[in-house]
Amino acid sequence: MFNSDLDIPANSVAHLISSDLLGSRAVEIQMGNAKTMAKDGDTLKTFVEATLGEEVNVQFQPIKQKFESVMLSVDTVLIIMKSIFNQNTQKNRLLSWISVS
Repeated sequence: MFNSDLDIPANSVAHLISSDLLGSRAVEIQMGNAKTMAKDGDTLKTFVEATLGEEVNVQFQPIKQKFESVMLSVDTVLIIMKSIFNQNTQKNRLLSWISVS
C-alpha cells in the first residue's frame, strides 16, 4: 500500500537488495529527481541485486571447473598406474629383469 504522505519522484528506482548474509531481501528506493511524484498504482523501475550466495557461486565456478578437470586427470593417471601394476604386468617386468641380468 502506498503512503500518500511520502513523496517519491516518478523516476525513482526500487532496488531489491540482500539485507543480510542469510539471503533476506529488502527494498531500497533510490530517489529520482523528477518534478512529478509517483501516484498510488504507479510502477517504479526496478533493479534486482544478486544475493551473496549467487555472487559466491559466480566467483567459485572457475575454481569448480578447474577442480573437475584436475580430478579427471588424476583418474586417468590412476587408471594408467593400475594397468602398470596389475599382476600380469608385474610378472612380465620381473621376467624382463631376470632375462637382463
